[in-house]
Amino acid sequence: MRFLIGGSSRDTFTRMQADSLYQRTLGADAGLAELWWARRGRTELAAAMIYHNVGRTGTLLASPAAAPDVDAQQLARLVGELSRAEIRRGLSMIQTLLPAEAKPELAMLGQAGYHRLAELAYMQLAVPLACNTGILPMSRMGVPPMQTPPADQAFTSQINTNEAIMPYAEHGRDAHAAHGQDARATFHVAAEFPARELEQIIRRSYEDSRDCPGLAGVRDLGDVVAGHRASGLFSPESWWIVHVEGQSAGCLLLNESLTGQDGEIVYLGVAPEFRRQGIARTMLVQAISHAQRVSWRRLTLAADSSNLPAVRLYESFQFAVSHRRDAWIFTRRDVAEGFPSKNRC
Repeated sequence: MRFLIGGSSRDTFTRMQADSLYQRTLGADAGLAELWWARRGRTELAAAMIYHNVGRTGTLLASPAAAPDVDAQQLARLVGELSRAEIRRGLSMIQTLLPAEAKPELAMLGQAGYHRLAELAYMQLAVPLACNTGILPMSRMGVPPMQTPPADQAFTSQINTNEAIMPYAEHGRDAHAAHGQDARATFHVAAEFPARELEQIIRRSYEDSRDCPGLAGVRDLGDVVAGHRASGLFSPESWWIVHVEGQSAGCLLLNESLTGQDGEIVYLGVAPEFRRQGIARTMLVQAISHAQRVSWRRLTLAADSSNLPAVRLYESFQFAVSHRRDAWIFTRRDVAEGFPSKNRC
C-alpha cells in the first residue's frame, strides 16, 4: 500500500496516507477494491488499485509515475491490464482525477489506454443566510437589485441590509421573467414518478450537451442514477424533476455532504428544447433556497471548464472555482476498440 502512495518512500506522511487508504478501501467495512502490483523478483516496480463505486464505475489509484523506484513503463502496462480486467468483470467505466501539472502521470494514463474526458472546475458557494420570511440578498444570486422591502421585514444580523433584497419564494411571474428565470417551471419530487421518467430526462439532457459530452452512452441510465444517489447523503426531498407546461424539461439533484454541513449539486440538466429559457437559472435559485432551508454552509458542484455558458451562469450566482482536475476515463469502448488506440489524448 505504501508503494501505491509514494513508491519506495518511507517517510511518516506516506505511511499515514497508506494506512488511511487501506482503511477506506481494503478495511473490514470498505467496499470492493482490486489491488495489483508489478515485481521483478522481490523488487516492487509499480502498484495500482481500482476501487468499485455504486453504479458500476471504478476509481483508479496508481503509484506516482515519478516516485522513487517506480518503473513508469511497467506502471502503464499494469494500469492497462488491471483496467481491462475490471471492465471485463462488469465495470462500465473507470475514472481518475489528476492536476494538469502531473505530466508524468498523465502521460502514463495515455500509454495505459485511458483518454482525457475534461478539465473539471470544482466550484463552491458560501450559502447566503436567510431569515424566516424567506428573504435572500439577490445580488448574491446573479440577478439585479430590486427595491428594498418594508422595514418590518427583519434580517439576521449577518446579512448586509444595504443590499437590495426580495422574497425568493414569493415573487410572481413578472419578477421571474425580469431576472432571467422561467416562471412556468414547477418542481416535483422525483420519487413521485416512475424511475424511468428521471432516467429519460437525464438521457435527454445529455443530447448536444457541452458538459463532458464524452460520457454520453458510456453507462446505463440506471447505473447513472444509482451513482448520483450514492454521492454523499441522498434525500428524496432534494431530487426534483422540473416540468414546464406539463412536460419534463430538466432535473435538479442535490445531496448532502457526509459531514451534514454542506450540499452538492450532483446533477443539473435541461432537455435541448428547453434550453436558453432561464430554466437552469431557476433551478439554481431552487438549489440555493433549499440550501438555506436546511442550513447548509456551502453548495458545491463540478463543471466541465469548456462549458463556458454553464460556468458563467454559476459565476453569476457567485460560485467560485476552488480547484481544477483533469478527468481521465477508461470504458467498455476502450476494451472493444483494443489497445493501444491511435486516438489517445
